[in-house]
Amino acid sequence: MARALRVLFPGAIYHVCSRMLGNWGSERNLLFRHDEDRIRFLERLELAAVDFEVRLYLYCLMSNHFHLLVETPHGNLSRFMQSINTAYTVYFNRRYQRHGHLMDGRYKAELVAGDEYLLKLSRYIHLNPVAMTYWRNRPIKERKSRLRGYRWSSYRSYIGEEKGNEYLDMVPIGALAKVYGYAGPRGYRNYVEGGMAQTDLDLQEILKKSSRGIGDQNFRIQIERLRNRAITKNPKKEDVSFRRESAHLQAATVLSMVAEFYCVSQDELRRRQRGGILRPVTARMLVRFSGKTQREAADLLGLSTGAAVSVQLRRLNEMERKDRKIRMELGRLEKILHSSAEAVKCGG
Repeated sequence: MARALRVLFPGAIYHVCSRMLGNWGSERNLLFRHDEDRIRFLERLELAAVDFEVRLYLYCLMSNHFHLLVETPHGNLSRFMQSINTAYTVYFNRRYQRHGHLMDGRYKAELVAGDEYLLKLSRYIHLNPVAMTYWRNRPIKERKSRLRGYRWSSYRSYIGEEKGNEYLDMVPIGALAKVYGYAGPRGYRNYVEGGMAQTDLDLQEILKKSSRGIGDQNFRIQIERLRNRAITKNPKKEDVSFRRESAHLQAATVLSMVAEFYCVSQDELRRRQRGGILRPVTARMLVRFSGKTQREAADLLGLSTGAAVSVQLRRLNEMERKDRKIRMELGRLEKILHSSAEAVKCGG
């Protein structure tokens, strides 16, 4: 049977779910057997979010499956998920001396409307740790304690129990919660935990109606039209992106423009500087405007590994968050590079 075609486009929001492959031996479908496995998966998730510039809204890791809620500004969900699943499978197979596929077929990815359904879905995902039969039959007080103490979900960050990871973007869900009268960590906690007492029948019905879109009827019709168009134009493709690929600048061009912007030589961009901004900025621009992977950017900047670039990018994100001057400076540089990329695309 042919795989269902997946619709990709910039700015799309997806609910992603992937499960352990079948029953194999005594391991009983455990995708995460120990805490070390969950830690490794979250590390890979962080790297991929930075590498592919994906906005991670929330996550929840269960023993035999995981949920992600993500936005893809560049319409690159397939590459993002392939990176995560491949890296984790390699790790898992080595650790537990097995071989072959780990995930149960293709991951499930449902497009989500960016409205109340997005907020409802966040509650549905965050309630997973208390959704099993055993926990559904426990007193509400015990279920709340279990949920608030569950380490492998973004819920604790949303309710202020722990500091959010740098790669976790809580702003969109927080803004929606505020619109619907659940502002701040306490408001969101009341919204989610209020869902323990009764099932969201509206969302459950939506989840049953379509495996491709979570939203009202108009949203689901729109997604179905996009899918039908894709089937007509590309009947053999499994994933169809509704965008024209952005033109990439040559790496040499990016290096030259960054050096010119900061009035330094290109050698200075590669030089190690404690607390310096040049290498982190250059790494980001190479990934964003030259289409380089972190490994390729590392080679260009004299860094040892792609992971080293990821560290540089995380540090830059933190600097940008704290310093308005840096944010404005990066905005000007990105505008210059974007204009050059657009000129290339148009043949200029």
